[in-house]
Amino acid sequence: MCRALNVRSRAELGFRHPLATVALLVAIAVCAAGCTPTAATPRRPPVGTYALVVNATSGDMRFFDMRSLAMYREPIELDGFPLEVAVDPGGRRAYVISSLSNSMQVIDTWAHHVVGDPIRVGDYPSAVVVSPTGDRVYVASGQSNDVRAYDTRTLDVIGDPIKTGDAPAGLAVSPDGRRLYFSDQYQNDVRVIDTEALEVVGNPIVVGAAPARMVISPDGRRLYVANLNSNDISVIDTASDRIVGNPISVGYYPYGMAVTADGSRLLVAGQVSSDVRVIDTRTLRALPDPVHVGLAPSDIEVDADRAEAYVADMYSNDLAVIDLRTMAVRRSPSPVGEGPRGLALLDVN
Repeated sequence: MCRALNVRSRAELGFRHPLATVALLVAIAVCAAGCTPTAATPRRPPVGTYALVVNATSGDMRFFDMRSLAMYREPIELDGFPLEVAVDPGGRRAYVISSLSNSMQVIDTWAHHVVGDPIRVGDYPSAVVVSPTGDRVYVASGQSNDVRAYDTRTLDVIGDPIKTGDAPAGLAVSPDGRRLYFSDQYQNDVRVIDTEALEVVGNPIVVGAAPARMVISPDGRRLYVANLNSNDISVIDTASDRIVGNPISVGYYPYGMAVTADGSRLLVAGQVSSDVRVIDTRTLRALPDPVHVGLAPSDIEVDADRAEAYVADMYSNDLAVIDLRTMAVRRSPSPVGEGPRGLALLDVN
């Protein structure tokens, strides 16, 4: 690294030989052309809530200010075919998995760029989740049939890959970080990993057909499982690892899910029916009227402070915003990229 040159007046320096003057000018020119400036502190985004949208087709991540639905800064180019994103509890790092390159990339959300090289994960990564303490990130891979744990400080894999059933498709971690749940899409069950031992414990929990995405209630007492082929939601009591009640019918091909902060409502995006169904978690029944959004909603997040839900619509390339008080919907005025698949929220306070 070049250091800044301290150039003083001729009176201060005294007489300088002409060759020395030439050498000084050359040094200044070389430093100006080749020096890398000292890295500045990353610019913190303005206070607000941002939707981090991962676009599979255009291969990028874009930030959107949810007050105006305007894009914040430029898109961040990503490797492969990016599918899913998870943000750490502090909001400084986002982790994106890409299926074609079998990799995970780390994004500095303040500096607005990718950190380091892509990290090799299992074959065809299908889900990613960060531990509540932010010290681990877990990746499920549907073709190599495993779950891998990574240290978020070193980005090294921890231990050996944890073998799963056939085609793990979803992940959820308990609020205390001690249990990690994964769904086996081709075996129609959910299993539990002890995160301290990094091994599967207990018996498989049989759910509906082709379980994929999962979400856990804020108090950690219930796990909700979206079953793609039976078009319903299974509810698991996490204390007993038993099914609660009957499957809850929802829209066609339920995919993205989110729970409100008080745990009273579960929102389920039907990718084929292009709607969001709202489930009362006390009665375990869906409300009668679906909320119509864009085409092929793929992911959904809830902002408790604004009482809004945000939906990434994969085929209409937009964001739908649902007012959770009135259930009214507004759409982003312009495309959010091509093929939005993954969605996460970033709160900057």
